[in-house]
Amino acid sequence: MTELLLVLMGLVAGTYGTIIGAGGGFIIVPILLFMFPDRPAASLAAASLFAVMFNGISATYAYGRMKRIDFKTAAVFILATVPGSIMGAFVVSYLSRSVFEGIFGGILTSISIYLFLAKRDYTKATGKSGPNARTIADSQGRTYTYSVNYWLGGSIAFVVGFLSSMLGIGGGLMMVPMMALLLQIPLPVTVGTSQTILLGTAAVGTLTHFSKGNMWGEWSVAPLLAIGTVLGAQIGARLSRRISTRLVARLLSLALAGVGIRLLWQAFTG
Repeated sequence: MTELLLVLMGLVAGTYGTIIGAGGGFIIVPILLFMFPDRPAASLAAASLFAVMFNGISATYAYGRMKRIDFKTAAVFILATVPGSIMGAFVVSYLSRSVFEGIFGGILTSISIYLFLAKRDYTKATGKSGPNARTIADSQGRTYTYSVNYWLGGSIAFVVGFLSSMLGIGGGLMMVPMMALLLQIPLPVTVGTSQTILLGTAAVGTLTHFSKGNMWGEWSVAPLLAIGTVLGAQIGARLSRRISTRLVARLLSLALAGVGIRLLWQAFTG
């Protein structure tokens, strides 16, 4: 039953994560913390990143076929996330469970408030032309024109890489709102590109965790999660064409708030 539960957990997390470009680690990590209260935070973060990496591979393939990935921007941001991802994987080994849960709970709660209160219509593509102009035409004939501030985006990617590797969440949940709001990249392109960035970030973080030995106790967990996230990525990419991302974001915010508040309570009460 535990094996089936892990696959189903990966499936749900991969589906939700792919719809909003987040990878699903933000769902996987809290559940792993509840399922395995005696395991080190670093090991659970490593298992989650392993699953998120495979979700990124599957989602990149799916969104690539839909032609909704800005590969140039993704490559620049992946390079910026590499040093942050390596640092995050080292830092998490020095965090206690309570500190880890407190940080993660605070981040989840903050993101949930943002998702719930945001008034932007996520289903509409908005962008602008200018320096570093980009034009993407997807498989459905839609054209997206926008410009990218690579210096600002690279700085954001570095911080996201650090936090995602430290927390085992892949970083998409933080990267998507930053790309859409601060960088003004149209959301359909943001979601697909975020999955490719997430793939690079998760791969670097996973390799770093592996080199530090954080993966050795998680081989009974990580592959099962990965199977679910691979399947979920294909489902999520298809659903993204048919449902309102804004509605999904608001419903998801409620779940994130519940998990985040519970983690904060656990962190402060021990």
